[in-house]
Amino acid sequence: MKPGAASASSLLILTFVAWLLMTLSLVMIGRAQLAEQQQLAVQSAIAWQQQPDSPAPPDWLQWQRPGTQPQARAPRHGTLAASVMGVLLGAKEQQLGPLRWRLDSSALYAQIEIALLLALLIPLAGGVLVYLIRKRILERLKIVDQELSQLIDHLDEGEELPGSISVDAFNGTLAAIAEARARVLQQSAEQQRVIKALSQQVLSDPLTTLPNRRAFNDQLGRELANKNAVGLLLIRATALRAINDEDGYSAGDQYLRDLAQILKRQSGKKLACRSYRLSGSDFMVLVATGELGELDQFAQHLMAELMSLRNQSKEQMPAYIGGALVKDTTLTAALSLADTTLSLAMAQGQPGWHVDAGLGPNKSLEQRTQQQWRDHIQYLLTGQGLTLLAQPIQGVNRNEVHYTEILARCHDKDGRLLPTASVMAMAERLGLIQQLDKLVMESALKELVGKPLGRSMYAINLNALTVQDPHFVIWLERKLLAHPELARHLVFEVPEAGLIRQVGASQRFIELLHKMACRITIERFGTGLGAIRFFKALKPDFVKVDAALSRAIDQDKDGQYYLRILVDIAHRLGVKVLAENVENAEERMVLTDLRLDGLQGYYLARPVPFGPSALTMNP
Repeated sequence: MKPGAASASSLLILTFVAWLLMTLSLVMIGRAQLAEQQQLAVQSAIAWQQQPDSPAPPDWLQWQRPGTQPQARAPRHGTLAASVMGVLLGAKEQQLGPLRWRLDSSALYAQIEIALLLALLIPLAGGVLVYLIRKRILERLKIVDQELSQLIDHLDEGEELPGSISVDAFNGTLAAIAEARARVLQQSAEQQRVIKALSQQVLSDPLTTLPNRRAFNDQLGRELANKNAVGLLLIRATALRAINDEDGYSAGDQYLRDLAQILKRQSGKKLACRSYRLSGSDFMVLVATGELGELDQFAQHLMAELMSLRNQSKEQMPAYIGGALVKDTTLTAALSLADTTLSLAMAQGQPGWHVDAGLGPNKSLEQRTQQQWRDHIQYLLTGQGLTLLAQPIQGVNRNEVHYTEILARCHDKDGRLLPTASVMAMAERLGLIQQLDKLVMESALKELVGKPLGRSMYAINLNALTVQDPHFVIWLERKLLAHPELARHLVFEVPEAGLIRQVGASQRFIELLHKMACRITIERFGTGLGAIRFFKALKPDFVKVDAALSRAIDQDKDGQYYLRILVDIAHRLGVKVLAENVENAEERMVLTDLRLDGLQGYYLARPVPFGPSALTMNP
């Protein structure tokens, strides 16, 4: 038997079984309903017997359903079911005493007949539909099978199929596709390289290969937006200009590359650091730290590495570092704070770095805007907020005083003390340092004019930019000519770094002072070899060694040896050597043994207001 015939037979068998089961179910339901009718009929017959006056119902009257009005005749439908299923349903004549009846169940039979017909027709209709669908599918499959057989026959005969290609042509097509894919990948890789190169050009410095200012602004902007505390170290290559002027731009480029290599090495030691080149001589190191001590230690180590660049320049300091901790501020304010600390580092000279968090009694001073600093200095230039103090420089014999240094103290409009180093650094940055130096000098001369000065001398501090300004030199000469009696009592202290930056201008300034009978002191002396190189040309009267050399000198054997050599050289040239910031007896004893000529510090004498009492300090 074929599979199709077997499936059809199975379908018919299942249809018949389903119809048989449904029929049996209907018979059981009919029997139950008929029993109910018969029971009701018996109850009606009993009720009729209890009423003898009532006429007996004729035997042809039959109840369709007891409990309803009996019908006169049986319905004409349901005859097929009645004839077939009468016996199954148990429909027969009933008798109770003289009463005989037969129930008319034709309506029930009609219902059963309709249900049986539907039960038979629905499966048959479903089977026929399935058969037709299956037949259609089989016919389509037969057509496809014939087409495949024809194709196979053609292949067996070696004929070419219509629209087919040979294996060689197919392989050629694949090779062409592979070649095109390789070209696309190569072009994509080339585009990626171009994009990467453009990104490097936009975000990196071509000379040092460090990220540039745009990259730094982006990174710092993200850190500030995330409320992270970060440290900024702003490095300024101050020796660049001198190297370019004396050795050429190629030497200057090499100096910048060497500085960048130092920054890369230092940044590599701290995973949370990254270095940037902001402009020609400015570099920045971004340190992910919120600890001032850690930032200061890192700046110290970095400065020690940068000092190795001194052999490329005649400058005393190859670079300066200004550090600051920033958080919850703007990008502009953060850069301004770092720039301010750099100015402070440059103003104080050694050790070459200054780190500040804007904390302590002068909190937020370094965080003030440039305009606020300008307002402070303009207020000082009106003659308000400026006071003068005096501190003597004593000889080894305490009865001797070489001279008294006049110190400036600055206050703002609210009377708060401003750090002198910050004021001077910001005045230099704002181009107001010459005016401020003039104010200090005029205030000092006002106190000295007309006083019996004897053999005493008084020192006034001048900024290096001031003494190299021709206009100030002319002004100073006129002032000294106007008060010739004071000239021989004046000493001018100028930082070493500023004097050796422009040796010619410094030499002319010193010659003018000597011509006017004034004296000159090179302060912050000895941290570099530049001043020793020009010692003979500058011919100072005094040198005041940097505080970094005299501080804790009793515990520094190497420092003592170096200082002894400096003293010997100075004495051979007829120059007296002074030391500042002497704070204890041990330091004083060692410095005396090293044959220094004068000492200054809180241990020896504290500053006092500059006035009549200060004029008696000198014998």
